[in-house]
Amino acid sequence: MTHGEAGLMLVFSLSAFLCLFAAAKALDTAFAFHAALASAASLLAVLAILSRYYNRPASLTPQEIRGRPN
Repeated sequence: MTHGEAGLMLVFSLSAFLCLFAAAKALDTAFAFHAALASAASLLAVLAILSRYYNRPASLTPQEIRGRPN
C-alpha cells in the first residue's frame, strides 16, 4: 500500500466518523440526512481504496512498454 492510499484511507475514515457524529448530534433532519450521506460516501471511498489495493497485481508496473517510457 502506498503512502497516498494509506493517507486517503485515514482521511476518509476520519471524515466518515466525524460525519456520523454530526448526524447523531444534528438538530435538523436535513442536516442529519446529508451528514449521514457524507458518512456513507466516505465509507464507500475507504472500501473502494481497499478493493483496488487487493485487486491489483503484486508486480510493479513496467518502466517501459514497447521501448517507450511509461
